[in-house]
Amino acid sequence: MKRKALLEIAGCTVKMFESYTARGFLPFEIQDRWTDYDLSDAVRLAVMVEAAKVCDVAGASQIAGNLNSALDGIDPLFVMEESVFVALVKYDWSEAPAADWKGRTIVGGRWADLNAKATAFVSSFDGKGSLRSIYAVNVSEIASKTFEAGRELGVLDFSDLPNCPRDLTGFPDWFAENERARRKVMSAASPSYVSD
Repeated sequence: MKRKALLEIAGCTVKMFESYTARGFLPFEIQDRWTDYDLSDAVRLAVMVEAAKVCDVAGASQIAGNLNSALDGIDPLFVMEESVFVALVKYDWSEAPAADWKGRTIVGGRWADLNAKATAFVSSFDGKGSLRSIYAVNVSEIASKTFEAGRELGVLDFSDLPNCPRDLTGFPDWFAENERARRKVMSAASPSYVSD
């Protein structure tokens, strides 16, 4: 899709997009002004726009740019019973290596996972770190709204949706269990559906 469609379905203004580009905050690379964008680009931009409502633009860019790694490879458009979130965690560390240290990390998962992951990360500083704040966005909801906006505009269809890999190795246990259950239901409902 072209930039005009990307901005429309991601809820981003031209002014915001140009500002993000000029400041190096876009969560994806653009080759030139004629770049073709895909659903992944639109979702990351929409996540950035939404995250910028709750934290600074640099933090919003971190959230959007680290979706895949924060979610352990789970695409927010996979069919799931629970929504997934990505969060910017700000923390203090008394033994930081520099005075201008910006204590930030990105965590992701279900809502119930965020606090545990943030706390575990800060605890890794041998008791010398403390959690300051967590800014989270529901990336499942944002991704779904972005996809639907693209369908309504006529630039996306169901063939643009990501497929969950057959091999669930490396995914969090809760997701793999959910996906196996979904495949079992699909196999029972449709004999032509191939399941593990």
